[in-house]
Amino acid sequence: MEEHYCWRCREVVPMVDETEYEELHRLFDECTHSVKEGGLDPDEGFKPLREAYSRLTGAKETHHDHLLEHRITAIGPPCTACGKPLRTPEAKLCAACGQFRLAARR
Repeated sequence: MEEHYCWRCREVVPMVDETEYEELHRLFDECTHSVKEGGLDPDEGFKPLREAYSRLTGAKETHHDHLLEHRITAIGPPCTACGKPLRTPEAKLCAACGQFRLAARR
């Protein structure tokens, strides 16, 4: 777990590594099945996922949709202008400040 700026949340949040992500993704699938097939209320059905995220990161996350977005490998390198991570490793524009990504020189 590392803390990085999330362009969706517009704040620094705990982001999980790949091992932690695999656990959360498995739980997300199980919880989705419980809600769709078992008729559980989404708040109750996704409770195990929120609890696992809290256990892994120490942070309380209130909405299950955000959890899988907080993944270290999903963010890009730091912006050369503002230092916040780009939205994706392939992003050409910083969502935080609008700076275009400088092309790598060969």
